[in-house]
Amino acid sequence: MNTATISTKGQLVIPTRFRKALHLQAGDKVSLTLEGDRLLLEREQPRRARLVETSRKQARWVPADLRAARLPALTSHAHVTDAYFVELARAHRLKLATLDDELYKKPWAIGIAENPL
Repeated sequence: MNTATISTKGQLVIPTRFRKALHLQAGDKVSLTLEGDRLLLEREQPRRARLVETSRKQARWVPADLRAARLPALTSHAHVTDAYFVELARAHRLKLATLDDELYKKPWAIGIAENPL
């Protein structure tokens, strides 16, 4: 069990291990619920899907601010989600790691979707 001290301003510092476990960053919203004599803190879920950029040292959330008009012309409805994540990664200048051998060979995914192995 970890303990924390409430400041004179009523502020509480969430220990690093809990912030990391919940992927909390400065400015994130949390919800608080009182259950008897316990206070429950939960990370608010984003309203839209988000893509995670990860590295060995850090991870960050990328907002899903992509317009449908940016998606490539698709031959199958099965590719819509893949195309969305590829274009989201492209918009944020990221690479999309995938083990799907067919995805990274698609013309609209070349240079963005990559097999990390």
